[in-house]
Amino acid sequence: DTPCTAEGLSTCLRAVVAESRKRGREPDVVLCDLNGESYRSTEWSYAMTKTFRDGKPVPPVMHPADCLGDVGAASGAVLLALAAASMKKGLAPWKTAVVWCSSDNGERAATAVHRIDR
Repeated sequence: DTPCTAEGLSTCLRAVVAESRKRGREPDVVLCDLNGESYRSTEWSYAMTKTFRDGKPVPPVMHPADCLGDVGAASGAVLLALAAASMKKGLAPWKTAVVWCSSDNGERAATAVHRIDR
């Protein structure tokens, strides 16, 4: 019922990206729970521009709902498992994946998954 400003998601993403960069890790990919709802894609577009406005390239975005369908409340677990398994098994060249999810009632969360090179 209110205009979308993406403040919650932007705050989460800026904190996660800043912490990753402090560790010398630039995000290689963003995994998210976009599911075709226009509100979520609008929110992502605002949050993306607020988070990556420093001139560095925006990492590619993956939203597994394209392949799996909308997994609802399991989104966070599915995205974290996808990031970790892809890195561990060498299925993707990612060293750092930013993962974010949002709920229909306002909660937003983001984290980063880092590959550990040995």
